[in-house]
Amino acid sequence: MSMVPGMNHILLIHTRFDPVAWLIRLHTKSFYNHCAWILNSHLIIESTRGGIKINHINKYRNPLLYGTKEIYIKKLYQPDRLLINNLLTNQVRSISYIKRFFVLILVALKIKSKSNIPTCSNFIAAACSKLGICFNEAKPLQFIAPGDIESSKEVDND
Repeated sequence: MSMVPGMNHILLIHTRFDPVAWLIRLHTKSFYNHCAWILNSHLIIESTRGGIKINHINKYRNPLLYGTKEIYIKKLYQPDRLLINNLLTNQVRSISYIKRFFVLILVALKIKSKSNIPTCSNFIAAACSKLGICFNEAKPLQFIAPGDIESSKEVDND
């Protein structure tokens, strides 16, 4: 089995000029307000306000609008990466306006829910947990912020 170090797995995103992004950063005390899973050199999958979507990675390449950082999970083998890719891509769907509003309230109040919170970080953490990868020892069904992923012992962000 080959490891895939150096191959980036997660894209951390700092969105500029967005009041919702600012609120997320304020409440999570993180520089980053969003994250996405890198499927390959061209595509990412992310949980957005509109649902779970596959987008081109260039969506976040404008430095005037976004600050980004690519990180990878230590000890992630190629078959495991493919499994996470499959777990995430099988979830492509829309999210209702009511559920989006509920998520914003949970983030604003820092409420830890026992149900799977459809945030960008929890989306990635839930798939990774199936391989025993937990970010900052947080349970994947509790609230996890992009900063938790960045500071985790599971990732190498140099």
